[in-house]
Amino acid sequence: MLARTREGVAGPEGKWRSTRLLILCLLVIMLAPSVPPVFVRANPGTLHVPSTQYPTIQSAVTAAVSGDSIIVASGTYAENVLIDKSLTLTGAGNSSTFLDGQGIGPGVTVFTTSGVAISGFTIRNPGIFNSSVLVISSFQVKVSQSVLVGSSKQSNGTTIYDSYAVTVASTVETGNLYGVAVQGGFANVIQEDNASGNVIGVGIFNSTGNVVKLNTLRYGSEGVRIWYPGATGNLVTRNLIANNSAAGISMLSSSGNRIIGNEVDFNNLLSTTEGIYLSSSTGNRIYYNNIRNNTLQVYAVYAGDMTGSVWNDSGTRPKGNFWSDYNGTDADNDGIGDTNRPWPCFRASSVCSATRVTGVDQSPLMKPWTFSSLIITAAGQPVIGCPSVLNVTFTGSAQKGAPPYAYDWDFADGSRSAGQSVSHVYSAKGTFFATLTVIDSSATNGTDIVPIIVFAGGLFLTVTNGQASLSKANVTSVSQPTGQPRFSQLTNANGIAALPCLAPGRYSIQVSSSGYETRRTSFFIGNQTVDMLQILVRTSSGLPVVLLVVGGVAAAVVALLTVLFVRARKRNRLARTGGAR
Repeated sequence: MLARTREGVAGPEGKWRSTRLLILCLLVIMLAPSVPPVFVRANPGTLHVPSTQYPTIQSAVTAAVSGDSIIVASGTYAENVLIDKSLTLTGAGNSSTFLDGQGIGPGVTVFTTSGVAISGFTIRNPGIFNSSVLVISSFQVKVSQSVLVGSSKQSNGTTIYDSYAVTVASTVETGNLYGVAVQGGFANVIQEDNASGNVIGVGIFNSTGNVVKLNTLRYGSEGVRIWYPGATGNLVTRNLIANNSAAGISMLSSSGNRIIGNEVDFNNLLSTTEGIYLSSSTGNRIYYNNIRNNTLQVYAVYAGDMTGSVWNDSGTRPKGNFWSDYNGTDADNDGIGDTNRPWPCFRASSVCSATRVTGVDQSPLMKPWTFSSLIITAAGQPVIGCPSVLNVTFTGSAQKGAPPYAYDWDFADGSRSAGQSVSHVYSAKGTFFATLTVIDSSATNGTDIVPIIVFAGGLFLTVTNGQASLSKANVTSVSQPTGQPRFSQLTNANGIAALPCLAPGRYSIQVSSSGYETRRTSFFIGNQTVDMLQILVRTSSGLPVVLLVVGGVAAAVVALLTVLFVRARKRNRLARTGGAR
């Protein structure tokens, strides 16, 4: 009997010890502070695909650590690759390395990261309304030396969404809805691409400070589309924009852009095709373009579209654009027409606008514009920031000239400087087109332009309880444009949180105050300050909702522990009495 009793006690006592251990673990988990995980990563290296260890591109990307390089051999890879870390992805060449999106999604998605380089692929067959390359909320990404083929012109070559400092260079986009589409974000570069055979070559929407340079944009509906109020401060320069059926360049509700030195030619497939189309777009500067043999050289929907932009370089002797149909004369032989101005439609023809406004160019060129043989490269770092804080270091270089070179910088805010490397602090808000002019020993000159974005947007938030302002309410960013720091600020005695300098993009903030429900709200920052009112509601118990939730979870855990404790004690008692009831 004793032995049986000892045997009977041993089981329940062991279970009770296990129960006590479980209770202790639950208490430790509930009460322990949150500690971020610690990751140990190897030194960056090179991964090869295919291999026994990495049969697919995605398997290599998943295994890679930040800074790794992935080398992909020739072949066809039916994958939808997701990149969420810094790495270099290099194919054997775009004529032999194919990444097939299988018609179900983007070929490559770069998501909320930075420092990514993709080159040497043909990426094809993305899902309809997807992209061969999709960049979301990322920065410092480069796509180059690739071919991006669409799905029945219902997908994009590259889509850049709410990102900045993304470069698409030396890449072919064909058969797409958009060769390259930029939605939101800022300071992206599309350079030396051949985006022909798409519905739209390059589209920019609600995005600022982008550069579209030295591209070929042909055989589509539109070569370049710049649309919506946020599409400001963009530079479109030295592109061949030809043989499109709707318009060479289309601008809708956009302002402050520079259209300089483009070949806008033979956009004449229909009787209504325009070289340049303008609607509700003013404050742009358009010069040095060769506008030739388009059905309609320029067409404006409203009178302000014709008169509200500048059509010359604003020099001491202004130079405008070359128009293939200009029939004026140049009496003083300075290369600028003196009669039949402004061109086109100097007689207020409806050919140029529905409102029969006269033409736009008071300084038409007598000969096509040509750039000098000098190759000038201008760069700035950083190119974005806040007024009075943004200190840009500019550097320039010159090639194919006769040295020595003289470097002259116009910072576009009324200041200038000389030298190959200079710095400048911007104190005003807006987008500034800093211009470098270089003159060599033979007096040949050349120029290059760097857009500088001084953030013009901000937030002015008032927090109240519906009756009075709430001071010391906590305003914290939950999400912000990629690469931008989080912010946290307490409201002042008047219940105001003022953030005068915010990067363009979408934000989500959390507003909290003791005794009130925590609220979240989202807003978009463009080129102006957003004025918002947030009303907080008292909690029924006087505790913030987050505390009530945590308290409810704690109560549930305590109840669970109590049940476990009672059951364990009951089993223990039954065991000691031999199971008698």
